[in-house]
Amino acid sequence: MLRKFKDKHTGETCLIVGNGPSLKDAPLELLSKYPSFGANRVFLLEGFVPTYYTVIDEHMLHDCAEAWSGENGFAPEAMFIRHPYPVPGSYQIRCEVAVGFSLDPAKEIFMGGTVTFANLQLAHYMGFKTVLLVGVDHHYPGMNGTRNHFPFVAKGNDIDHFHPDYFSKGKIYAAPELEATEIFYTLARKVYEKDGRKIINLTPGTKLNALEKQTYKDWLK
Repeated sequence: MLRKFKDKHTGETCLIVGNGPSLKDAPLELLSKYPSFGANRVFLLEGFVPTYYTVIDEHMLHDCAEAWSGENGFAPEAMFIRHPYPVPGSYQIRCEVAVGFSLDPAKEIFMGGTVTFANLQLAHYMGFKTVLLVGVDHHYPGMNGTRNHFPFVAKGNDIDHFHPDYFSKGKIYAAPELEATEIFYTLARKVYEKDGRKIINLTPGTKLNALEKQTYKDWLK
């Protein structure tokens, strides 16, 4: 039951790892310093396995199955997978397409246009006081001309993520909705601040202005 994670990390600091291009330059020392949430094809990042792993996008679900067997050494402590996809050993989460921030992810999670928002809800539920974002560039130059949330066929050599094969050539994905996600990031910030908690974006050069910004060195000390 997902409820076992309620307040498991009260007062602690965690990382939520996005998969933007900057992630390939993030210090592994930082990535291993705190409990972490990763998502989607983060398993392509050599030398890093997140504490928790989440997939909620239906297009991405089919493209991440290679990581779920554990045979490649990718073995997070827990995986949170969108219901009703029967990934062995995972915790099922029910996703709602609506405006909201769930205080009880065991019941539902609001999608918010990005899996990072889902992980913010999980981190809040687990009691983390400070959330540090890494790899959240919030910028997709390779998506130029693609309509928000519309499906597209990847052409290979992905410049919008940390690995050139992140969007596998010939497979279908959904284009990001940057303006919509900013609304949800703002909502998350307000929920955290109401509880005396913080969300801080450490991503160098990030285009996301809805959250406080700091640098890697501030948290490597």
